[in-house]
Amino acid sequence: MAVQHRFDRTHGRRAFVQLRAMLNDPRFTYQHVANKFGVTRQYIAQLAEYPPAIQAVMDKLRRAGFQMAPYNSPQPSTPNRVRTSLKMILVNGVLCTIQVRPAFKFRPNRREYARLDVGRDVRRAKAALFAIRRSRTMKLYVIPLSAI
Repeated sequence: MAVQHRFDRTHGRRAFVQLRAMLNDPRFTYQHVANKFGVTRQYIAQLAEYPPAIQAVMDKLRRAGFQMAPYNSPQPSTPNRVRTSLKMILVNGVLCTIQVRPAFKFRPNRREYARLDVGRDVRRAKAALFAIRRSRTMKLYVIPLSAI
């Protein structure tokens, strides 16, 4: 959200919404968008990318052979606008949400567990991808929402 406010402050009111709409349109290249806002192509590419933890999960899914696409959710407040969700993706055509946890927690009896939150955004998806990261390893759990 800080990036959105900073971008709007620098480039005018609702400029970030216009930027996201241009990035979702395949007719516009990063260079075209950069020229429109007077910034570099690399800066636009950084704004278009997923957060590193989410990108790591997506890379793991790609290596496993799954097909992925960004999820463009319609905005209820403005029906003609869509926004690309940074935590929801389409995996083989199935809407999935991604949650990344940094590490396991330990119970007093030394058993490992992880707390996985199921909120309103998770319930919109068909499956939840919970990634548990400890040091350099990541375990990925795919849980159908019908099981939660």
